[in-house]
Amino acid sequence: MEHELFPKHYESWKNCITQKCKTPLTKEFVQERIKVLSQKNSQGRKAFVEKYGDHWTDRVLGYFKQALEEM
Repeated sequence: MEHELFPKHYESWKNCITQKCKTPLTKEFVQERIKVLSQKNSQGRKAFVEKYGDHWTDRVLGYFKQALEEM
């Protein structure tokens, strides 16, 4: 298991979300996060980018899209 702030792989990210953060990846939650992070001018995306940067925001958006594909 990775012990870094930004997991480099989807499975590590998924483990962080579901196990460490205890956040279930429900379809509704995943779809909402995709919606927010996809809108360049949304407050949610702006806050995420401000805290983590563009690269990590885009990576997390990709992880959420992958999670949706798995459902």
